[in-house]
Amino acid sequence: MMLARMLTRLATRAKRTPAPAADRAKQQRVLEQASGLAGTGRYAEAERVLREATLAWPDWISAQRLLGSVLGATGQLREARSVLERVVALDPDDASCLADLGNVLRLEERPADAESCYRRALALDPDNRAVRFNLALLLQGTGQDTEAIARLTELTAPPAHPQALKALVAMLDRQARPTEAIAICTRVLSEESEHAAAHASLGFVLLKRLLEPAAALDHLDRALRVDASDAEVHANRAIALQDLGRMDEALASYEAAFALDPTMHAIRFHRALGLLLLGRYDEAWGDYELRHLGEERGRSPVERRVWNGEDLAQRSLLIYGEQGLGDEIMFASCIPDVLRRCPNVVIACAPKLVTLFRRSFAGTTCVAGGAAASAAQNAAIPATDLMVASGSLPREFRRTRADFPTHRSYLEADAEQVAVIRRRLQAFGPGLKVGISWRGGTAKSRQMLRTLPAELLNSLLDTPGVKFVNLQYDSPGSEPEIADAVRVGRMLHLADALADYDKTAALVCALDLVVSVCTALIHLTGALGRPVWILAPQVPEWRYGLHGEHMPWYPSASVIRQGERGDWGPVIAAVKARLQASCR
Repeated sequence: MMLARMLTRLATRAKRTPAPAADRAKQQRVLEQASGLAGTGRYAEAERVLREATLAWPDWISAQRLLGSVLGATGQLREARSVLERVVALDPDDASCLADLGNVLRLEERPADAESCYRRALALDPDNRAVRFNLALLLQGTGQDTEAIARLTELTAPPAHPQALKALVAMLDRQARPTEAIAICTRVLSEESEHAAAHASLGFVLLKRLLEPAAALDHLDRALRVDASDAEVHANRAIALQDLGRMDEALASYEAAFALDPTMHAIRFHRALGLLLLGRYDEAWGDYELRHLGEERGRSPVERRVWNGEDLAQRSLLIYGEQGLGDEIMFASCIPDVLRRCPNVVIACAPKLVTLFRRSFAGTTCVAGGAAASAAQNAAIPATDLMVASGSLPREFRRTRADFPTHRSYLEADAEQVAVIRRRLQAFGPGLKVGISWRGGTAKSRQMLRTLPAELLNSLLDTPGVKFVNLQYDSPGSEPEIADAVRVGRMLHLADALADYDKTAALVCALDLVVSVCTALIHLTGALGRPVWILAPQVPEWRYGLHGEHMPWYPSASVIRQGERGDWGPVIAAVKARLQASCR
């Protein structure tokens, strides 16, 4: 964008600097020819014409200025800077040349010099929106966020600068300021009702931060009615449709985005999640590997050659965790498959899983390592020939639904701890012993869609004949929504079992049943082979599938799904009915 803007001013500049009187007509024709060539992307021809002109007329500033712009547009930054600096020295009041020099310096990663040029250009031409925008982006890139936001906000005055608006909303989003971003988009739309960038940006915030895909879809559709050539809008539309469970339409929107921009790796990854949600594993795992390119994804803890499915009989293999605790547990279901091929396996897992994994996967070396481990723990990982992320194992071992084994369990709790906790639960009195977790994820991982309202939670805790046990991993046992239940004995809070994950596993095995929203507890319970009822949003994360009562990863799991987005009432009613039937 920045280089393209250089060229939009070429013809205007040429007219602004008079050619020498002796050869004015000829020079004007040269400038028009060079400008026309550059404007149609024929940079090499424009450069040749201008080089010949500057040789013929060494003091001709207009030709040098145009040559500097063309050199900058073609990435010849060092020479472009030299030419533009020479022009600025001859004509220090040329705002356009200062702006182009600033662009070149910015590309050369000389932000202080670029900022100086932009500010000098704006002192000469304060209304130049392109320079104001470039300066704002530079300020953003150098951590001067307050001024960057102020300058971008100024550019949203009518007519709102589309790129500035998008950059401003992106900045506010990164700073967790969605309310301000929404207010700016709403204000722009009140002034320019068909502003495509405002609709697109508002749709983005509604989708990603407020988790309102239906409202987001409306704005994204309106943006595309104005400008259907924006691949990013098509991609966000696909995600909104996916969040609404409208998968056929979502996949079509993904294809529209890829047709406009085949390099959208992050969006290919999102489509892979949609295919996994539908159980189309063979189509999905390839693009699921693109998660490694994301900024927030776990990186490999060591430098080793990546295993890509080759023979392992004479090799040693490191399997490392690179995602959350639940995913580490879920993908560990593939470790028995690996062990049938490789006799020498090192598992680097989250520190709290080490004891459990070491007990469960006999013959492996299990150490703390991966995304959840410290640098010192990762540095101590034993040497191996090859390595693989645990999330990459299904690509080899879970290509179809038939590849999922109907295991009883693949993790093993400590039998002595299970017996101890079972005796503690017996002291809790008669009744079905049911573990419960009611809050899942974080603000970034859709917690508001994975959390039971307090009134429904309390309604569930009132189920006759059931003794509930707190399995909420981050619970102190004193939250307002459960405090009364703990006080009167309707819920047991075993703080020591929640503090130690190996004891949590033992507690799960001592219970009759676990009931939980979508969180890591689901994976722990299913991997231990214990019965678990999953309380799922209408469109859950891909792991839980879009339809049906079962998920292929855990035969002991049963999914109870929302019929309408956000409506937990029927889900809790169904759980209570099942519990009461179990108590008879």
